[in-house]
Amino acid sequence: MNEEVKQVNIPLDPDVMYDALEKKIQSSGHPMDLGRIRAAYEMAKLAHAGQLRKDGCSPYVTHCVAAADISVDLGLDEDSICAALLHDVIEDTSLSTPARKTSRWRTCARCSWPWPRTSA
Repeated sequence: MNEEVKQVNIPLDPDVMYDALEKKIQSSGHPMDLGRIRAAYEMAKLAHAGQLRKDGCSPYVTHCVAAADISVDLGLDEDSICAALLHDVIEDTSLSTPARKTSRWRTCARCSWPWPRTSA
């Protein structure tokens, strides 16, 4: 019995994952600015567009949403959730420095790291 087992990867849907994350945040009972968290998600999604996870088929941003989900499970605050969503943007994307200087980015990224982390 030398049958080859073929593994089939089914891509994760980041929007479905984010919707579940938002529901988890709402049910946590902790008041949070969901608009700010969504803006962080949208920024991460834009910045990671075209990148895939190691499974070769899931959008990379699903990793960021999974990190944010863990943050919620740990009872962390809004800044931590935004940081989880954005944690790979500066290091692993080509989001331009001018884009990182916009008010939208600063609203999303107002969290625990020093500003700015990279040179212009």
